[in-house]
Amino acid sequence: TLLDSAQVQIPLGMEIAIDPATLVGMTFENDQLDKTAADGWGNGKVTLMNEVFKNTLEGEVMVEVNEMNKEWTYGLRKDINSSATIIQDYSYGFHINSDNKLTTYDNYGGLKDFGTVKTGDVLSIERNQMIIFYKKNGIVLRQIDFSGGDSFKIDFSLYSTMKLGPITVIHFPHWPKPTAIITHNICYGSYGAIDLNVSV
Repeated sequence: TLLDSAQVQIPLGMEIAIDPATLVGMTFENDQLDKTAADGWGNGKVTLMNEVFKNTLEGEVMVEVNEMNKEWTYGLRKDINSSATIIQDYSYGFHINSDNKLTTYDNYGGLKDFGTVKTGDVLSIERNQMIIFYKKNGIVLRQIDFSGGDSFKIDFSLYSTMKLGPITVIHFPHWPKPTAIITHNICYGSYGAIDLNVSV
């Protein structure tokens, strides 16, 4: 008999915390950013205090798109650098322009285009072991080797007057990743049937 039942544990997002000293031209409520300042770079940005990529810590930063034809960036920048304003200020980041064009950026490979975004899309940047993943709706768009040794802050910089979010930050130590364990219990001789238990 094949036992095909399994328990699934759902990850929980960590509490989002912002650095009040970095909140410029925006409000932050219910895990959403609301830029109230006029269009322009540098007058609408913030740094989250969740250091997902500090030293060997792994994690993921996700944000939901809820307005179209807006220009904005988010990503990871070295904590020794000033807060990010434009995409080239990040070590790893996403840029979305006013035509909804989606671009990834990193210090090594530069800019790479990946189509467009629409309302409801979820973008994420993940560090898993020594790899950085750029994802859209859970699908990996690009992956690159993580240089290691650096600590990063999570920055958002909005050019357009807009709303963005919700934002979710997950620390992988709080996110159990299931691993299948298959146990061969009994073999029924010439019938070729076996009992399998699958646990996660």
